[in-house]
Parts: sequence; C-alpha cells; structure tokens
Amino acid sequence: MKKLLSILALVCVAIGCWAFYPKTSAESGYMMLLLDSSNQLTIIYPNGQEERQTIKLKFKGPSPQVQVLIKLNELRSQGWTVAQMHISEYSTPDPSFPKSPDHTRSETYLLEKR
Repeated sequence: MKKLLSILALVCVAIGCWAFYPKTSAESGYMMLLLDSSNQLTIIYPNGQEERQTIKLKFKGPSPQVQVLIKLNELRSQGWTVAQMHISEYSTPDPSFPKSPDHTRSETYLLEKR
C-alpha cells in the first residue's frame, strides 16, 4: 500500500512539473509598413515577402493615413506592436517650374511581434 501511494505521489509530482514546463514561445519577428506620397502602401513581412496596395482616394472616403491606421489596428489584433515610426519629407524642385517644388512624404512603421 505504501509503495502504491508513493508511486502515485511521484506520478502526481511529475505531471505537475510537466504542466509548468516552459512552452515554446510564439513566433517573434519584425514587419514594415511603408506609405509613400503616391498613396501606395507596401507591407514587408518577416519572411521578406512584399505586398503592395494602392490606396484609392475618394472625396468622402478616409485619407491614406486613416487607412494606414486601420491596417495597423488589424495587425495589432494579430499581436503586432509599433516599435518605431519615421516620417521623412523632402522636396525636389522641378527646373521647368522653379516655384513649385515636388514635395514627397513617406511614413515608415516598424512593427514587432514578441
């Protein structure tokens, strides 16, 4: 009887230890979202695959920045968080129209999954 009780206790301890054994963590990685001034959203996935989406502007519809925020919220629900954001703006003057520079703006979002 003592042997059976000690074996049963040993099995319970082994099962209890196995239940708290560290499990494999979820995939971690980085993803990038790029929005340029031509209203093209480029998504670079962790495996290097690129997906390009053209954002169509409507007079009553949301602006490209709002559509990027919608995409960021979709990715946030999948476990991605914004690690870094960078906005770059520059102008390149057109020689034929010196008073109207070509203004370019791009937004880059670095997403991280932990």
